[in-house]
Amino acid sequence: MENEVKKAQRIREVYSPKSEKATRLEELETLNKRVKLPGKIASYVVGTIGILAMGLGMSLIMVDEVMGTGLAISIPGLVVALLACPLYYLITNSRKKRYAAKIVDLSNKIIGEDK
Repeated sequence: MENEVKKAQRIREVYSPKSEKATRLEELETLNKRVKLPGKIASYVVGTIGILAMGLGMSLIMVDEVMGTGLAISIPGLVVALLACPLYYLITNSRKKRYAAKIVDLSNKIIGEDK
């Protein structure tokens, strides 16, 4: 019986009109994702490429015993992988500056409605 009530409430929420506060909160969450997502994607891609290059170099050293080529591939791969974190902060901070005014204004409107 209790499960049926919860299911009915969830279905009713889908069809009931949303309040202005709920739509503003969704817009705020969307802006927050818009700030963070590009930095995450870029850092994941750069980090993955760096780790794969480093792994290729290390496998050349261990399996094929080609020390020079292995080091020439794995050291730049390590450097690229280490650049993933600063890249995330660089992209995210620049996007924070771009969207800061919108996010602060929208959050002030939401907070102002709570009082």
